[in-house]
Amino acid sequence: MNLIRVFLSVCCQEGFLVHQYDVDTAFLNGYLEEEVFIYPPRGVEGKQNQICKLNRSLYGLKQSAATWFKTISEVFTTMRSSQCRSESCIFVRQQRNSIIYITLYVDDMLVGAKTTEEIEDIHTKLSNRFKIKDLGNARFVLGIEVSYEREARKLKINQESSIRRMVERFNQEIAKSVTNPCLQGQFLSKMEEGDPRMTNRPYRSLIKSLLYISTGTRPD
Repeated sequence: MNLIRVFLSVCCQEGFLVHQYDVDTAFLNGYLEEEVFIYPPRGVEGKQNQICKLNRSLYGLKQSAATWFKTISEVFTTMRSSQCRSESCIFVRQQRNSIIYITLYVDDMLVGAKTTEEIEDIHTKLSNRFKIKDLGNARFVLGIEVSYEREARKLKINQESSIRRMVERFNQEIAKSVTNPCLQGQFLSKMEEGDPRMTNRPYRSLIKSLLYISTGTRPD
């Protein structure tokens, strides 16, 4: 999340346009360096007693994320972009009086530039290599709502809609607010194995959702 905040802050200070893209099936674009063998998928006739050598990465492989990042980094390098030393997911392309910032979060991409032509140039070059989905001006990034007044160089971020969806997901619309997350001296008993009261209780999902929300717009 620091990555996104830093990127948006720099673009706001410079008065840049901020465009958002999504790479379809990103992990499938990377070529494997290791030898990986798999059983043939269901539906492939006459191959069930054989194994297949996998050339490209697939979702679920432990090295897929790293392979994808290496692939996209090499593409940015061919576009004469340099990788930020302090933040490896930010790339900068600087030519004469032109500077373009690109940030990558897995398969989500933000491009910041002074003109529409510069952004379209990046889009064209990436489209020649990947299947890119153009999402227009950045408005909703990783659950963060972005309100950007470019001319005034004012940018606000919030997570109100994400929080509302989370409240609805965990059926807390009518829950009362509290000042403390836990009462002092409250005793929590150890859960017994197979307790039917805990069936289908998404407690871990709730905790992780809260942790994710806490890192978005409240860095303190």
